[in-house]
Amino acid sequence: MTHFVAAWAPPGSQVDPQIAGHLTTLLSRAGDTACTRLPRCVVVHWESKLWPGDSALSDGAQSIVVAGDPVVVHGARTLPRPEAIAYLREHAFDDPHGALNAAQGSYAAVLWNAAGQMRIGTDKLGIRPVYWAQAHGVVYASTARWALTELSEISAEPDYRGVVETCAFGVPLADRTLTSAIRTLGAGEFIDLSEHAPVVHRYWDWATVQGNGVRDADLPRFIADAFNQAVDSRMYGQDRVFAFLSGGMDSRIVVSRLKARGAEVCALNFAPPGSQDLLFGRLAAEAMGARLFEFDDDGDEFMTRRGRAFKAWEADPANAGLKPVHDRLVWSGDGGSVGLGHVYLSERIVACARTGDLDATAREIQQFNRYNVSPRSFAKPYRDLAHWPLEAIKEDLKSRSGVEPGRNAHLFFMLNDQRRHLAIHYESLHEHRLDLVVPFFDARFLEAVLSSPVDPFLLHRLYNRLMAEQPFGLGWIPWQVYPGHDPCPAVSVESARLQWKEGWFNAGTSRRNARRRMVRSLRFVLSPHFPADVLNRKMMACAAAVGTLGLNKYEYLLNPIVPVCAATRIKAD
Repeated sequence: MTHFVAAWAPPGSQVDPQIAGHLTTLLSRAGDTACTRLPRCVVVHWESKLWPGDSALSDGAQSIVVAGDPVVVHGARTLPRPEAIAYLREHAFDDPHGALNAAQGSYAAVLWNAAGQMRIGTDKLGIRPVYWAQAHGVVYASTARWALTELSEISAEPDYRGVVETCAFGVPLADRTLTSAIRTLGAGEFIDLSEHAPVVHRYWDWATVQGNGVRDADLPRFIADAFNQAVDSRMYGQDRVFAFLSGGMDSRIVVSRLKARGAEVCALNFAPPGSQDLLFGRLAAEAMGARLFEFDDDGDEFMTRRGRAFKAWEADPANAGLKPVHDRLVWSGDGGSVGLGHVYLSERIVACARTGDLDATAREIQQFNRYNVSPRSFAKPYRDLAHWPLEAIKEDLKSRSGVEPGRNAHLFFMLNDQRRHLAIHYESLHEHRLDLVVPFFDARFLEAVLSSPVDPFLLHRLYNRLMAEQPFGLGWIPWQVYPGHDPCPAVSVESARLQWKEGWFNAGTSRRNARRRMVRSLRFVLSPHFPADVLNRKMMACAAAVGTLGLNKYEYLLNPIVPVCAATRIKAD
């Protein structure tokens, strides 16, 4: 992965010479940077060196910086990453739609030429974020939102619609962020900075994907072939790789394909002791012959546990000779549960969508997934914000025409929740220095799924059929099952703790951590820094006070604190 930040001025004007130094200073928090400065554009990038080959390439006339792995397919051949980057540099100016359509991976890229023309794009699902803003005639863009929020030239006015959507969905929808002036690129989009104003083009549209016509009996093999292709094209000849391996289906099927291709897999599981996730991951690793490292220390914060687990693996002397060449590239099952398992979609939502009543469908999506925000969390002038999540779902569903209604409902999750799924990971990549190989986000695999009828995928049904055909007997080793979804045919150990039930983490540790959170929240709510003009201080103080007594029934009222503070640049501690 590489972070980049760029500035561009239209024909007839120039970028202020001081901006180059300012952008370099901003990005230098990631590490050593390189800067290209022309009269009309500036590009500063940090190279993480996590991926094979250089992420920046220039021949003097045209230059490119790529974050992530584009996985360019040229003819019948998947190009090695350095060749893929060269291909994009050579063709994305003359034929941007064709060149970007050839890339099937998760990436972001900035291209520019000696004349100061620039193009900035993201992958077909928009997994690798590109944030952009325009201020005083200059366009700024970056793979890191923090790089733009710290530019004084860009207005800091909060986008309260993006804030309340973050409260409800975990992320803003559409192109919104927490800042009104900063937008994101959508799935399959690029910005053309050639003329006097930025123009956003869509080079790939998931709403236009045609049905594949595959028979139901052949669908598991069709989907499996697409997934195997996604894994194979990311191996780049590696014979030893690092992967996450939980007790679920997604990481299991990734490791299964890696092992079937003959790779030695060093796997990591950091689920809590006594959990199904830990037990089932162990059984799957034994069946596949993967080297599994278990980190079962207590603690309930995902990113922290993941980071500690990786450091523990690196520090273990037994692993000293096992590091892959690209040891901080980790194969991950991210994207499988929603893309293949359709976990946020229910039969009732699909049935409602097929009545043509999109308002009712939006309500079903909101209720089924609990995408609600309480107006009681906000001060009176802002209480109307609470209706925006429902309106956002409606707007999204109505934005696509000609799509089969059930699949259109699924696209709501793919183009919002999944598009932003890894945004937090990439935002802090310069801190944890860990990048992910994510075959479930391969564009060819997604096209295979999204061109199929939605019904066979509901409740993990097709996923179960696909798992039954996996090598190593994986179809008969139990895996974690989402509540309400089709059961695993393998016999499970009932005494092991399930991820979606209370007691997943050590109960005592969870209570102590929850109380500490409530104490911190109460202290902040009562502090002079609390944004009382936006949030309801009295209600939140009551919710936090009750929480300090171990009664967390009203903790949901505190959810808006973090996004509101992030949007208003207030430190919430």
